[in-house]
Amino acid sequence: MDDVALVAIESAHPDDRRRLGPVFRSLAFFFAAFAITAAFALVMLVVKPPDSGAAVLALILGAGLWAATEGLKGPLRMADAGIEAVTALAGAAFMAGGSAYMISEVLKIRDPAGARLFALSVVVLFALTALRWGSTAGALASTLWLGLLLGQFPQTRATWVAAGLILAPLALRGSESARLAPSHRRACGAVLIMALAGLYVALHIGSWDGRILEQGSSWLFRAGRSAALPLAACVLQSDHGSRSAGVTRVRRRHPTPPAAGHRPSAWRGLADHPALLRPYR
Repeated sequence: MDDVALVAIESAHPDDRRRLGPVFRSLAFFFAAFAITAAFALVMLVVKPPDSGAAVLALILGAGLWAATEGLKGPLRMADAGIEAVTALAGAAFMAGGSAYMISEVLKIRDPAGARLFALSVVVLFALTALRWGSTAGALASTLWLGLLLGQFPQTRATWVAAGLILAPLALRGSESARLAPSHRRACGAVLIMALAGLYVALHIGSWDGRILEQGSSWLFRAGRSAALPLAACVLQSDHGSRSAGVTRVRRRHPTPPAAGHRPSAWRGLADHPALLRPYR
């Protein structure tokens, strides 16, 4: 198809999508992400739900954000505006957070099965954003978590090679398919890059010598969870933080030093949830 035919097609079928440039798209993305996070934190501070209530609230918010994405990309005709990308990714993230509590505390599935089930839920949720709305970030996140999920099983290197050999041809075919929308072709391109990178890491001689895959994925799971533990505990304990002895309200200019054995409320939350402290296998 030459330039003349392309101009004729664009004249007959103009693009009615609402788009923003890279700068304003980035601003809209970060401001929307901040607004969603701040709104959830405000609801948590005002309502002070119990742990299970916070998890249910996160699941409901995630589903609501996905419904908002449908409205933004459907009736409102938004594309490459930044806001619809935030609602899709934040919806998956909030539902992943809610599912983590449900797996651990409601279904009582402990490690390592709980870690594998949580990773699988993250893979599926972000894969849905890529399949439904062509989210490139969702495709990247889903492929990354697929690698972490495979790292929780024996023979990590072999599973990485097998996954790369399966995903790479499929993603290459999708990235060149005329039947897919441009956004979905870009998502397939992201999966292709991740699959090739995974194959490179799995087959590189330095990876063999350093046993990166045999140790790396478990280390990433532990590091990521350890970094999020204090914040997660603060959120989970927010409903009874005001009644806890670990939260000291300053009533005097010089408060009394904490007694021996005193623990801040966040770390008390960790003690109340010992399953969070066990390392992944």
